[in-house]
Amino acid sequence: LRAFSSIPLAVALLSLVVVYGALASVPIGLLALAPTYLFVAATLLIALALGVAGSVWAARAATRRWSRAPRFAAQYAAVLVGGALAVGLWAGFLWPLLRFDPAAGTGVRFFAGFVEAHRATTLRRLPALEMTEGEFYAWWPLRLILLLFVINMIVATVRRIEFRFENLGVLTVHTGIVILALGSMHYQALKQEGDLLLLAASTPGAPGPAETTFMDRTTPALWVSLDGGPWRSAPLIGLPRYNDYGEPLSDRPLALDLPALPGAGPDAAGVTMRVIGFGAYVELAQSWAPSETGAGAPMLDLTLLSRLDRAPGEPPAAAAELRLPAGSPTDRVARLAGALTIEHVPPGDPRWPILDLPVDGPGDWALAVRQPGGVWRAVAVEPGATVEAGAMTVEVLALHASAPMPIITPGYQGADSEVAVLRITPDTGEPFERWVYARYPELDQDIHGVGGDGRPDRRPADRAIGVALLPREQLHVYVRGDEAVVRRAGGSATRQPVEEGATLDLAPMIALRLDRLWPAAERLEAPVSVPPAEQRKDLIGTHDRSAVAVELSAGGWRRVVWLPFARFMNVSTGSDRTVALPDGRAVRLAFSRAPRALPGLALSLVDFEMVPYPHSEIPRDYVSKVQVRDLDTGRTRTAITRLNAPLIYRVPFRAREDRPALANALGAAVSVIAPNRYKFSQAGWDAEGWRQTSARVRAGALDRPRAAFTILAVGNNPGIHVIAAGAVMVCAGIPWAFYVKPWLLRRRRDRLRAEHAARSDDGARPERTRSAEPSLVGSAP
Repeated sequence: LRAFSSIPLAVALLSLVVVYGALASVPIGLLALAPTYLFVAATLLIALALGVAGSVWAARAATRRWSRAPRFAAQYAAVLVGGALAVGLWAGFLWPLLRFDPAAGTGVRFFAGFVEAHRATTLRRLPALEMTEGEFYAWWPLRLILLLFVINMIVATVRRIEFRFENLGVLTVHTGIVILALGSMHYQALKQEGDLLLLAASTPGAPGPAETTFMDRTTPALWVSLDGGPWRSAPLIGLPRYNDYGEPLSDRPLALDLPALPGAGPDAAGVTMRVIGFGAYVELAQSWAPSETGAGAPMLDLTLLSRLDRAPGEPPAAAAELRLPAGSPTDRVARLAGALTIEHVPPGDPRWPILDLPVDGPGDWALAVRQPGGVWRAVAVEPGATVEAGAMTVEVLALHASAPMPIITPGYQGADSEVAVLRITPDTGEPFERWVYARYPELDQDIHGVGGDGRPDRRPADRAIGVALLPREQLHVYVRGDEAVVRRAGGSATRQPVEEGATLDLAPMIALRLDRLWPAAERLEAPVSVPPAEQRKDLIGTHDRSAVAVELSAGGWRRVVWLPFARFMNVSTGSDRTVALPDGRAVRLAFSRAPRALPGLALSLVDFEMVPYPHSEIPRDYVSKVQVRDLDTGRTRTAITRLNAPLIYRVPFRAREDRPALANALGAAVSVIAPNRYKFSQAGWDAEGWRQTSARVRAGALDRPRAAFTILAVGNNPGIHVIAAGAVMVCAGIPWAFYVKPWLLRRRRDRLRAEHAARSDDGARPERTRSAEPSLVGSAP
């Protein structure tokens, strides 16, 4: 008890708290400079000491016979002159040798490599810790320090401070500090933070899908769906945040075991899973490789050969090596220098029989139209041209060398194609507009005017009307299986058989060699680290740009798949990956955050509104109208959450019959003393959807803009009232201790002094009276 009541222990514990806070915020590279700074300071102090000592010794020797005052003045001047001379000599001769030059590597800097590598790295970001700032402050060392400080405060208060009225202030301060520390520990232990995405309903004003969970802010999780079943999550405890692990990013190993997938049958072995790689801030680069399972579309390996700058008789040089998977709309086409396009046509493509059609007339564009009887005819066209097919006419409105609008169809993002915009007048029915994609006929669309909602009435192309676009503005090579079609710029097309190792002559000095036709290919993804200069500082350590490598294995089968991060799981972002298991089942995997249950309620989005400043579109406020449903009682109510007026939900205490009466009573008391409240505040919204619908409102197609979703930040404040009570006690006790207590002690001192003076007066007054009375002895005349 004596040790726990000592003041030095309290000072040491508070010093540890300060050091802990510095370690959380100050880069360790800066801390590692401390030995260098101490060494440089030591050289300066030594030079200063030598200069001052030498000058003082010389001054004392020269002024030995002087009187005291002049000798002191001379020695004082010698100190100043010697110190200035020493500093000047140190700065002129020694400091240039000590100053560190990172470019040349000269000078003195201890642990130079470590300092440079960690100049912006705090302790909590090292591979051994990998913590956010909140996790570092909630770590057990700081809790232990605070607990020891609380014990020290309690013991010191009981042993050193008398429980007297005038000490009420310091007792209140100490008690408040203890309550504040305990409340902070309780707060850190039960604190929850995250966010929640609420989707709007398709019908305006109706509640959207109800959500009973929110996504935790810091806890990552792996989500698994087996054979189309529901998503299940497993938290990834110990997943890094700031450093790369596993091949091909780092040689640091990583192995986080995950729950195994059950086998296909009662006696079948399960599929084990574990995380073996992590990319802190990466992009997933896609590549293609032959399929190990035989599933997938075929793939071509080609080499473009050039005889340019080659001597006669020398073999052609490889100008480009290409890998074209037929299963990827983006990767199956290679465009080279704007003069040559090579495409691996997938099996079943309806264009294949007509790619070598002869074209009537010269020109860069040709339109193939199916005539009555099923015969195709190709005609050279330009904008404004008209092609007839029986009673049907096709008018060319526009021709585009690339898609005029980005292709956003799932699976085709990033792809491009020549596009023809046509106006087709069928033999029966109303005219309509058709968009024809030269390379992706499955994306062709028919537009029949404007729908009831003000948007174009888009429909899949009617295949009874056959129209295809054949670009001829450059050399085009189409390969499928054992055949190839070569269409020369503005000229005719030829079809010829090919085989592995065969060479196609494309031009006098250019040829194309078919190296290998793979029967099936699969897409592979590998992480590529983003350079630090291109990283967003606010996303570092948040997993938003991270990826994990999950290994699945069963028997001799093994598969590794990289998963990018997805913030939410109730919207499709294309971040999940599907793996075919050897037993024929399919498992979907996704890397996201761990779900947390809302406190006995379900939330649905009813309406959203962005309130702009007058006469502008700059947001002033965001208003989400949500439906709150109590899961226990089933009652619903409507609530509003705004930017600066969040929705506050106090978790009610509900007694349970399976608990003792005392436990229910204590729980009810705690819910009053330290209520658990959740706050739902506006954190995000569908800005793009609001912008697009606002444009349609201005066009008169909609009555008001709408948002497809809203994002609410979710957080609770466990024990915040306890922390506030401790802070109030500290604030109330300090004035008492510094002002009321001295006043009480002065009053007590004055009262005791007065009492002492009164007692002294009472004891001395009779003696003074008797001595003052005239003596009767010898008083007679």
